[in-house]
Amino acid sequence: ELECLIVMAQTSRAFWGEDGALVPECASSNGKTSFDGRQCQACRKCKFTKDSEGNLVRPDCKESRNLFVLTKEHNIPLQFMIPPSGISEYDKFARDLLSSGKPQLGTIVKISVEVATNKANQRYNKAKFSTVGRADSDTVKRLMELRKQIANTISTMTITEMADDDAILTPVEDDSMPF
Repeated sequence: ELECLIVMAQTSRAFWGEDGALVPECASSNGKTSFDGRQCQACRKCKFTKDSEGNLVRPDCKESRNLFVLTKEHNIPLQFMIPPSGISEYDKFARDLLSSGKPQLGTIVKISVEVATNKANQRYNKAKFSTVGRADSDTVKRLMELRKQIANTISTMTITEMADDDAILTPVEDDSMPF
């Protein structure tokens, strides 16, 4: 379980041509435009297809959600990547939160993981999201500034930097989190 504040959620895409490659062959930090300027929506690697039996086949280019979160234990945002199998669960949580009139920014969220089984009887980990509480207005203001910093940093990154595990964001000055 992870209790956190979601500072920002960002869609991303990546196509890994070779098994074991350290850097994707093509990637997009916003899920719309690749680093080389191509439009993801027009790319055949981003399209669902059907196999010879008519079953839906996921695109070669994988979409994910990157959540940038703050926890009690860390004063620098952590990136929590939701794989394709968990996107619908996160999107449902975000829609439910929005329809309840509560903004995601400033909502304290608990992320837990459960094991699920797909139609092919393969087990996989699935993230579950629940609301724990709300941050105070001063914290929300700080989160808004941090969100701008993250968005600016992401917009200037290259594929190689996106694949690098090193943190590139500035630590939050005040580490008194509202948990």
